[in-house]
Amino acid sequence: MYSKADLKVLMDKAKDFDYLKYMPITWFYRDMKKEYYDQILNRGEITVCLKDENGDPRSPINGRVQGTNFQVNVHHRTGQPMNPSIYGNRRIKIPADDIWDTCPNLYFADFYCYGNGSGHHVTLVMTEDESSWDRFCWKRLPKLDAHDNPFLIFPYSEWKSPKVLSNGIWVEVVVTTNLTLSESDELGRVKWSHRYKNIVPRDKDPHCPHCNIY
Repeated sequence: MYSKADLKVLMDKAKDFDYLKYMPITWFYRDMKKEYYDQILNRGEITVCLKDENGDPRSPINGRVQGTNFQVNVHHRTGQPMNPSIYGNRRIKIPADDIWDTCPNLYFADFYCYGNGSGHHVTLVMTEDESSWDRFCWKRLPKLDAHDNPFLIFPYSEWKSPKVLSNGIWVEVVVTTNLTLSESDELGRVKWSHRYKNIVPRDKDPHCPHCNIY
């Protein structure tokens, strides 16, 4: 398992991967299959589950942290969430500020790719104050200044939009608390790319010079 010092080195490699460019965001969004979507609607809540093994197998959160994975990247021309989806034909969008209000602590957890020219991914974790998952992350992950970091920025002013890195790195966020659906959320259909209909969690490419530290 990576130590916190190891993760700081990995985080620096993510910072130096390419020039830093940002796009404003409005939503955290989660794409899924209809069966899971219907379960969420019936409960009225997105409930956390154990983090899968996707990414670097040495990341301290894989198979240990309970949370929900969200996407935050937007298209560089439209500023809208990515389309088509790679995870399913249903999408739930939650205002980014609502997530921030609930889970104000931000941590770096992973930087990886799958090789063969695939894109790179950064995984962040957001936690509630004084929660068990915040204590877990504080011990094991580099904590980020949510107002000043290279990946996902929440401004001091409520009149400014959060910003996400937009240089080709895919930023994923694990939110470690249950989220009750509200009227400010948006729910609906999204096009699902046939190319990714059998996608499964997998390990990173151990030979990529950009996202490995050993």
